[in-house]
Amino acid sequence: MWVVAPETDQSGVAHALTLSDPLRLREVDERHFAVRGTPTDCVIMASKVVIGEKPDLVISGVNRGQNIADDVSYSGTVAGAIEGTILGIRSFALSQAFGADTID
Repeated sequence: MWVVAPETDQSGVAHALTLSDPLRLREVDERHFAVRGTPTDCVIMASKVVIGEKPDLVISGVNRGQNIADDVSYSGTVAGAIEGTILGIRSFALSQAFGADTID
């Protein structure tokens, strides 16, 4: 398993690509990388640069907060899974909803 994830919170970035700033890739540990970019950038970097071949599966997320209804249009997490699908990779997105009764 490989982890290629955004270095910072990317909530609400939808299917954005980083075009005007250089993408920065940092190795955190073996098979664990941080990208200064969007979830879409991460999927592309993982398959084209880090792994160098099409992975078997893309799991985008788990992000904090739900991605339902209109949120799906704005979700970087969902966009990561969509990008994987566009690249011909089986993909899915995971989100976790928190409510007043689940926050410590």
